Amino acid sequence: MPPWGEGMGLGRALFRGEVAASVPFALFFALHIVFASAEMWTAFRLAAAIIFLLAHLHTPLALRFSRCELSERRALCWVTTLVAVVYSTGYWYGVNGMEFDAWILLAGLTPVVVTLLLLRLPIGQVEE
Repeated sequence: MPPWGEGMGLGRALFRGEVAASVPFALFFALHIVFASAEMWTAFRLAAAIIFLLAHLHTPLALRFSRCELSERRALCWVTTLVAVVYSTGYWYGVNGMEFDAWILLAGLTPVVVTLLLLRLPIGQVEE
């Protein structure tokens, strides 16, 4: 029996994964605003780089901390990818000077590519 209990369920695993992946994103998002207002440009750039990583790697982070069962991984990946697409699109919107262009929609789909690659990896599969 896993340490978190038998049959945790997708809802609880999804919540755990989303919180673990979204709280750092929110923290660094707030920090980048503080750094910009204080004109601390090196700290701002560092926070922006971390935001980039957290936005585009949201699904693998959520999956890692969700503790979901193998049978639930595919569903969890696609639900968290929707959140990652929002984060990624927002990141690229900010990088583009808060002006919308069509390329932002395409760049915002980067987490979909990450998820497709993630689903192809044999993560957590036990060989007998």
